[in-house]
Amino acid sequence: MRAFRRTVGQNDWQAFEPVSLRVDLRPDVAPLNEWQDAFRRFTASVPGPLAQMIASYPDGHWALLSWAARCGAYSDDLLKANPCLAYMLARAASFSARPERPQPAWAARPYGPQKQLLGHLGFPGTDQMRRASRKILHSALSVARLVTLRTTLRAEPEVIDRLSHLRRINSNVLVAASAAGGHVTARLLSWLSHASEDDTAAPFGAAIADTLRGWRLLRPRAALPVFDRMSQVT
Repeated sequence: MRAFRRTVGQNDWQAFEPVSLRVDLRPDVAPLNEWQDAFRRFTASVPGPLAQMIASYPDGHWALLSWAARCGAYSDDLLKANPCLAYMLARAASFSARPERPQPAWAARPYGPQKQLLGHLGFPGTDQMRRASRKILHSALSVARLVTLRTTLRAEPEVIDRLSHLRRINSNVLVAASAAGGHVTARLLSWLSHASEDDTAAPFGAAIADTLRGWRLLRPRAALPVFDRMSQVT
């Protein structure tokens, strides 16, 4: 899959990635403009089971469709078994130190061990990381959040142990664990995993991140607090 566009004042077609493309499963919603109408007609050709899986992601639909087209049946298996890993492989270039580089070849071969693929992406290549990544909800996924989580895990590897024991990892957990690392207890992470599960804004996780940011500004020489419940954050 490749996309090209030509705008007013240009003579040549230019390759681009239509990041605003979405696989929309609501045919009764009228498109707002010609772009959305074109995208709707294009995504109508996506096979139903694949469209169902792609539509669950908050963004990156073009990257996911392109990745699935390159990988074939292997992508279907990984989209079901580990949606987070599939998302990261589809956008592997964004996890590179040089995002301008093309997609690496290993990202189009998802039939390798999941631990090995996570290692290629810069995450711990462990069973704990594999278990934790499988529990991240579609609604929580974003490149920025996952890159921040990777940075935290490199500095505090023990955080992955707390995440791997949760039943689900929603936006609140992902933001809190990424921003606070070991300064959020397993008890609070467990509470967050059931709070505002589908709220992509992560209000509780953002409150924890903002509190620690303010603490560092106002008390740069004081030890950071360890939060065990949200009342402490308040």
